[in-house]
Amino acid sequence: MPNRLHVHLNPKGEFVITMKTFEKLNSPDAVVLLYDRETHTIGVRPSRIEVPHAIRVHSRHKRYNRVFRSLKFLEKHGIALKHSVQFPTATVDEEGILILNLREMVAAAEMPRLPRGKPGE
Repeated sequence: MPNRLHVHLNPKGEFVITMKTFEKLNSPDAVVLLYDRETHTIGVRPSRIEVPHAIRVHSRHKRYNRVFRSLKFLEKHGIALKHSVQFPTATVDEEGILILNLREMVAAAEMPRLPRGKPGE
């Protein structure tokens, strides 16, 4: 479990990622969200803020996580959440895109917590 990438998504379209996940994406200033209807996956591609449709990545707790928001993206693709979820199978593919499988998401309350360690672990 320590190697798991942590991604939390709430019904308001707020994506929260740990520093480890952020660093695995090469610490981008912005991301572009992608959706594959066939596989029911969200892709999070690192980007620059100047790129059309890019979403700025903000610091929430500087040492622990980053956040980006797009309720518009969820609404556009008919992704309706009743509660906050996490993605236990989140992975970064060979193109550097974070893959979030909607078929494998779990309620955030049901996800086992990561053991506390150094920030970003």
